Amino acid sequence: MQKESRVSTGVWYMLIAVLFFAVMNATAKKLHHLPSHELVFFRSIFVFFITLYFILKHKLPLLGNNHKWLFLRGVSGLTALLLFFMTLKNMPIASATSLQYLSPIFTVIFAAYMNHQLVRKIQ
Repeated sequence: MQKESRVSTGVWYMLIAVLFFAVMNATAKKLHHLPSHELVFFRSIFVFFITLYFILKHKLPLLGNNHKWLFLRGVSGLTALLLFFMTLKNMPIASATSLQYLSPIFTVIFAAYMNHQLVRKIQ
């Protein structure tokens, strides 16, 4: 019974996350008069405080262990979020979200091309 309870809790967390992302996308679409970089800034401020809470709660190093990769991840995440909000402004929400969900496919294609990674059919 304990495992079943954890699964249902996880499902509820996922549903709540879907709701929050849908509200965020609709809000970004509604605020089309604001520049995309401002939307990214305010969303990032909100996420920063949530993340800071969990970092302090679990006593993790604030700047991580590998600064180069953390910086690279931050820049690529910032770029992706900026491009996503720009896409939301210029396309319907469904199309913009579908494009965003294609990113893992493009990641595999670029990894195979740039890093000569072997991609199997099951992937």
